[in-house]
Amino acid sequence: MAEIIADLIQQINAKAHGRATGFVIGNTSSDMPADQDFYITSPEETADLIYAGVIVKNIETAAWVAQSVDGQVNYIFVDAEKKIKKIYYGPDDFGNIERAVRKAINQSAVLTYKGNSLAVEAIGLLFDQLVVDAGGVEVAIIGAGNVGSKIALMLVECGAPVRLFRRNLDKLKKITDGLNQIKSEHTMAAVTMAENIEEACRGVHVVIGCSGQQSIGKEDLKYLSQDRPPILIDAGKCCFAEDVVNDPELKIFSLDISIVQKSIFSAILKTKEIYNHEKDFSGRG
Repeated sequence: MAEIIADLIQQINAKAHGRATGFVIGNTSSDMPADQDFYITSPEETADLIYAGVIVKNIETAAWVAQSVDGQVNYIFVDAEKKIKKIYYGPDDFGNIERAVRKAINQSAVLTYKGNSLAVEAIGLLFDQLVVDAGGVEVAIIGAGNVGSKIALMLVECGAPVRLFRRNLDKLKKITDGLNQIKSEHTMAAVTMAENIEEACRGVHVVIGCSGQQSIGKEDLKYLSQDRPPILIDAGKCCFAEDVVNDPELKIFSLDISIVQKSIFSAILKTKEIYNHEKDFSGRG
């Protein structure tokens, strides 16, 4: 593991050319092999910043990575969202990699971001490019977890009726009811729940996959709306089955979070520059 991190740091610093350097430590609840504690993310560049990073599944790895890169980059970007599975919680913590990273860092500056929020914003931007007018465009979202639920609220607020599905129907009903309570009372579009994937996709124009691998098959899509070409968006990791992927008549749009991530990281650095006071809001020096 140490060699992998060292290689990433070397790549970043070799290509910096006077730009700020960063290292990203994200976290996930997605399954990894038992012998794997993290996976790497490729280097990304902006006019003012170059960075790479890792996505970890437990607290100990987050702290170890932080110690390994401390002082070797200008900034450490840490995912402030709590997504670590309970089985990977460290002693006396609650899946909080931000806290563990901050304790491990003495030299580099620590900045926070929200990983799931990047995905939601990226989906919104892609949706806007693919759908000219969201009003009345029916959307199925398969997977009503954190990301899927946030996308549902965002799209219904734009006037798109959303049909939502997740396997746990009790949770699905609570999420659906909650989203309809949160949305503006002046928004006519609503979120409705579906009891299976085929029902969710029946008659819709857009299908957004936020679920597990290959959970959406061609049989689920046989009753899509026929009044326009369907739009399939993979917002997870291979949410569509092979029979969908291999169908030449169906096009799947994959999400590129790096576009939003670069913009957000630039905004974080700009905000730090503007509001860089000697004391933070807790009153500590």
